[in-house]
Amino acid sequence: ETEVSEKTSNVLLESASFHFLSIRRTMKALNLPSEASARFSRGVHPELVPLAAGRAAAMMQEFAGATVCQGIVDCYPLPYRPQVVELRMAEVRRLLGLEMPLSEAVRILEALEFQVEKVNADTLRATVPPHRLDIQEGPADLIEDLARIYGYDRLPETLLAEPLPRQLGNRALELEERVRDLLAACGLQEAYTYSLTIPEREEPLGLPRGEHVKLLNPISSDRVVMRRHLLPSLLEVTAENLKHTEDVRLFEIGFVYLLQGDQPLPDEPRHLSIVLTGRRQPEFWADGGKAAGMLDFFDLKGIIESLVQGLHLQEVAYRRSSAPWLHPGQAAEVQVNGEPVGSFGVLHPRLLDRKTGYDLGSRVVLAAELDLDALLRRVPARFKYRPFSYAPPVLQDIAIIVDGDLEAEKVVKEIWAAGGELLRDVRLFDVYRGEGIPPGKKSLAYALTYQADDRTLTDKEVSKAHRKIEERLRSVLKASIRGEERQ
Repeated sequence: ETEVSEKTSNVLLESASFHFLSIRRTMKALNLPSEASARFSRGVHPELVPLAAGRAAAMMQEFAGATVCQGIVDCYPLPYRPQVVELRMAEVRRLLGLEMPLSEAVRILEALEFQVEKVNADTLRATVPPHRLDIQEGPADLIEDLARIYGYDRLPETLLAEPLPRQLGNRALELEERVRDLLAACGLQEAYTYSLTIPEREEPLGLPRGEHVKLLNPISSDRVVMRRHLLPSLLEVTAENLKHTEDVRLFEIGFVYLLQGDQPLPDEPRHLSIVLTGRRQPEFWADGGKAAGMLDFFDLKGIIESLVQGLHLQEVAYRRSSAPWLHPGQAAEVQVNGEPVGSFGVLHPRLLDRKTGYDLGSRVVLAAELDLDALLRRVPARFKYRPFSYAPPVLQDIAIIVDGDLEAEKVVKEIWAAGGELLRDVRLFDVYRGEGIPPGKKSLAYALTYQADDRTLTDKEVSKAHRKIEERLRSVLKASIRGEERQ
């Protein structure tokens, strides 16, 4: 309730200004927002206090017939000094890029209630009005007001006086992002794990023990050393995800930390780790209720092949791997230019167990860990593209019988060697062992694509190239061509 009633004859008006920073800090500290605190925390200049009191008294005189007493009592121990700013027109020209007459600048500032004094032909001195608490940066704030009133649309377009610096790329980062894009396109999701771990988490891999980089002041008992491998952390993340889903496709790119002899600092190569498990594709109503097949070794190999092809790597080979963390017989080593860069395959059953591994359950888990730095060092700076041919391709199949332990890669290598310029693509589409194939042998069927850039191939040209391939497979690999026995 108001303290003013019908019997009130004398009213004392008080108008005050409060230090806005103190009001704001107190409001935040005590969590006591109010209309008054919101108003005063924005800042009110002390010089506006007498004007507010005079306005209130005038309204009481006009609307209530009050008689205003003469004089005021003013408690103002530390008066604000007027803020005076010197503005050089050369600075206006530098920031706005236009020739503004001194008289125009005076006109604009006086219209904004600045008190302006001409110092010389290129300089003026402006006293800031009390209500403009936003003027804090001196000449820059005045120039902003000049541009705002003069009109932004009237500012001329000005090119940079100096040429742009030469743009330098970051090849290592660009290639790393390329790897991310390729793996994401294969349906994988990126994970980020801690670089800190404990040695016991890496022991199930069965790799030779190495000295870890130890922390002097670890913040947790399970974060005491720097990791030497990415895979253990990614397998732990996989185990957590498998509590909520049956399909996991993850990869991680990160640093590992390897001590080298007496070096004071460890080497920090980038590694790439991949983990896959689950079905090849989600259930689909058109499949007639048949469940999709489970991911296997060749799904992971396809992802690795997509990666190396997307990076345009040359001389890539796959060899049997003896990595202790992979299943014997279902593991491969990736070699680029004859140098191993990592291994992949089916995770060893020992690592699936909760006691001896990572608690992944009784499922097939595919894993890979590659030395990404070693991989990216072999990415060529330039690579060739073959233009599209307007001539139609010719498709032919070839099925051969070879020794059961012969690698399909060797067969492909010999086909390319004999195919010449007309051979454009080689694709393995069938592997068969069983009835009609001698014991210890297997049948490999390849789809071959022949094409020329400048003409349509004749049957004679294709037959000649195909016979050369058959002859080379017979002589080099001791292969027999299926179907010949029926001719």
